[in-house]
Amino acid sequence: MDKWDQEKLEQVVQSKSGKQPPTDIVCKFFLEAIESNKYGWFWECPNGGVTCKYRHALPPGFVLKSKQNKEEEKEEISIEDFLEIERHKLGPNQTPVTLESFKEWKKNRVDRKEADESAARKQKETRIKAGRSQGMSGRDLFDFNPALAQAYEDEEDAFDISTFDREEAEKERDRLYNEKFLTEKTGELSLQAAEQ
Repeated sequence: MDKWDQEKLEQVVQSKSGKQPPTDIVCKFFLEAIESNKYGWFWECPNGGVTCKYRHALPPGFVLKSKQNKEEEKEEISIEDFLEIERHKLGPNQTPVTLESFKEWKKNRVDRKEADESAARKQKETRIKAGRSQGMSGRDLFDFNPALAQAYEDEEDAFDISTFDREEAEKERDRLYNEKFLTEKTGELSLQAAEQ
């Protein structure tokens, strides 16, 4: 079916349909079969086969979507051509981009961005000073006032990890001391036993 032209397709449809159906409406199953390349000698309409009341013929001037897509693909232009066309539409009285003009533009852009950021920062500072810290992230709050991090004390039942580390270090020191003491004592005992 891929190699059939419009005349061949109409001829096959006419030979299969035989009698004319009572309506001029084209069967949707027929159109779907044509579009999906399922239509052929062995295709039967799911709407009743030969007894389908709708017409199994292409409407005049019907263009397959697959062929329509191929035509659209051919009409697409490359990005380079598109940019060239758009550049010509701008006109002759435009400022050419040179290294100096680019540096000037870049400097202005960076300055404008820094000014916007400083204005936003000042606005956040005024909000915090006014006591409206809602909507601020934790990072913003601590950037503006690092004392907030130390201001909050732990709850009474909070676990302090530094105490745990200190206790572990003391236990380890005691264990090493005891081992050293025991080895000295056992060494003295073994020396005494050897002397006897």
